Amino acid sequence: AFTCLKPIMITPQSPAISSINMEQRSAIAFRLLRLIPLALEVALIIPNCWSLPVVNLALLSGLSTIMTTKNPTQNIHAFITGVSSGIGRALAENMLEKGYRVSGIARRKAALKTLEAKYDLFFGITGDVTDSDMLAEAIHQAEHRHGAIHQAILNAGTYVPQSDLSLDPVLFRQQMDINYMGQVNALAALLPLMESRQNGHIVLISSVAGWRGLPLAASYGPTKSASISLAESLYFMCRQNKIKLQVICPGFVETEATAQNTFNMPMIMTAPQAANAIMKGMRSSKFMVSFPFLFALSLKILRIIPYRWYFWLMKRTTGQR
Repeated sequence: AFTCLKPIMITPQSPAISSINMEQRSAIAFRLLRLIPLALEVALIIPNCWSLPVVNLALLSGLSTIMTTKNPTQNIHAFITGVSSGIGRALAENMLEKGYRVSGIARRKAALKTLEAKYDLFFGITGDVTDSDMLAEAIHQAEHRHGAIHQAILNAGTYVPQSDLSLDPVLFRQQMDINYMGQVNALAALLPLMESRQNGHIVLISSVAGWRGLPLAASYGPTKSASISLAESLYFMCRQNKIKLQVICPGFVETEATAQNTFNMPMIMTAPQAANAIMKGMRSSKFMVSFPFLFALSLKILRIIPYRWYFWLMKRTTGQR
């Protein structure tokens, strides 16, 4: 792959590097540019190597040792919001099957009871993430029951499609209160605890709908954009305090929310499939984890193209006029 670089020999008798003529400099620059596709390919391959199941190379964390553990999930306490259905419930069951201790909060008490009946390591808390005091108390109860929270997955969310120009401010505020302020309320209680311990892992569940405005997502998309911006802004302070912060952006997932959609949802995944992808992403060093790959890649491209092209493509693919 590097044969495109023909070496330019610099000998003691050669002129100084600064005296290389313009033609030679242009040739060097051109050859380096030819390496960009290779660099991009390597960049896509390397992140998958960090999460090998046998060992954790831990390069990005500054560790030089290779560590192996028999069951690293045995002593992990995970706190999940929105565990009554969908991604939250699938995540809770995935973790419980692996031996995690899981505390989960949801508004539907019956759904929590079924999880408690099935799993001894599950602790259910009935509550609403929009109530900051109640959420702080729920986190206190979770730590009293299972010990310090090691991982927090802030997943609670709601979605109502916006199909016309009759905007309901109450509906917009409700989605912002649950999807965004619910995460802020949880962070307000979790971050001081993790900061004092200089340890922790927080995951904000966002969506690819937060990358750019999509048809029917006028009330939902902005809440997910807010989550991404929140994570980006808090990343630096979390890193300084040894708190791992990630944001997860799934595509379409079969849930009660997406069951409202009447249009074709490309590459839709089941909730257990999404939970597996999230768990894999949590083991990686990536800040933002998005899936499924091809769908997320297409939307990443849409993020950077000019508006004229973007609106034209949206019209072609969604049928919007």
